[in-house]
Amino acid sequence: MARIPYGHVPHFARDDAVVTQLVASDDFLSACDALLAQPRESPVFAAVLEVLVRRLAHNRAALLPHRAVAPQLRSTVKDPWCTLTPALDEAAFIAELPPAATLSVRIDPTLDLSVVGDGRLGRPELGSSDLSYRFGRVVTATVNGPQERLALLARITANMRGFLAEDVAHVVLPKDMPALFSQMDARAVEIDRLLEEGRQLVERAERLVCRLYEASPEMEDEVVASAVARAAARQPEPDE
Repeated sequence: MARIPYGHVPHFARDDAVVTQLVASDDFLSACDALLAQPRESPVFAAVLEVLVRRLAHNRAALLPHRAVAPQLRSTVKDPWCTLTPALDEAAFIAELPPAATLSVRIDPTLDLSVVGDGRLGRPELGSSDLSYRFGRVVTATVNGPQERLALLARITANMRGFLAEDVAHVVLPKDMPALFSQMDARAVEIDRLLEEGRQLVERAERLVCRLYEASPEMEDEVVASAVARAAARQPEPDE
């Protein structure tokens, strides 16, 4: 890709009329598009860019609280071009539930736990009606109960490296699993909305920067296409 002819951009006086128009608009992105579609002076672009940057900062701040349940956002939040839907951490969601909405495996009336080892818990192996844990070839614990509940327990404990067999009794599960999954779905929708909003904002900000540097329309499109491709090629690690 050809390099943008970056150079010194002079200071522009703030265009308060444009700022007022954008802030008052019911459809901020469409208002930006309308301004971009018409020939404008640099002070107008500078004023619009200022508003866009503030909106983008607010968008990134709104994503920050979701990092606890979507660890990939720790990386994604730094790149507003990225709209990759992050995986949600079920254990983190359960940790956010009030104590009255959870119970441990030990006292869960729907589960029957049997700890048969005193060493490492090992890896979970989910069967049709039971969940067993093996460390090496030795079974360390078994759990019987509803398949959906056992599957959730298996996913939560899959990364419990170094835990003892007896520790599985203290793993916390939700009392109401459908309610948990409903909360997760709602959170996923909100995260996707914020990611897409950030993606739309950063593209318009990039186009405004190109206008300020008087880049050609072809160069402007190439800059945007390059940023989109770069974001699509990057796959954040789960623990980033």
